Amino acid sequence: MNCSQPAGTPASPPEPDTTMLISQGCRVWSQDGLPIVSLPVEVYQDLNAPLMRHALLEVCTGAPVVIVDMAVTRMFSAAGYNALVAACNEQRRTGGGEIWLAAPDDTVRRVLAALQLDRLFWVFTSVQEALTWHRQELAA
Repeated sequence: MNCSQPAGTPASPPEPDTTMLISQGCRVWSQDGLPIVSLPVEVYQDLNAPLMRHALLEVCTGAPVVIVDMAVTRMFSAAGYNALVAACNEQRRTGGGEIWLAAPDDTVRRVLAALQLDRLFWVFTSVQEALTWHRQELAA
């Protein structure tokens, strides 16, 4: 599902509650109790896509929502899309919730739409927007 307007200049993420993993530019942290996976500038099969996939699968186990922060990501290979789909499948298998994408660039959005993967993920303009949405859902 897509619930945002086209991405503008991404806002910087809020201070994390905890940082769980930092490696190869992929950082896993939490804010408001939600796991957030911040991706690097480039996600390639042989460079860091396996780490991204591992990080996503680790945090997806039963999490109600996982936010994937793509604010600085400018190159996202097929391996990145495969990792997102694998994480989505893991969420379903373990009874977890949704995967939300924060601040993907226009190219990523177009590829998601072309592959019809935009139906699998909520898309937000920033991590802050996703967190605000989550807070509003909890308050409702």
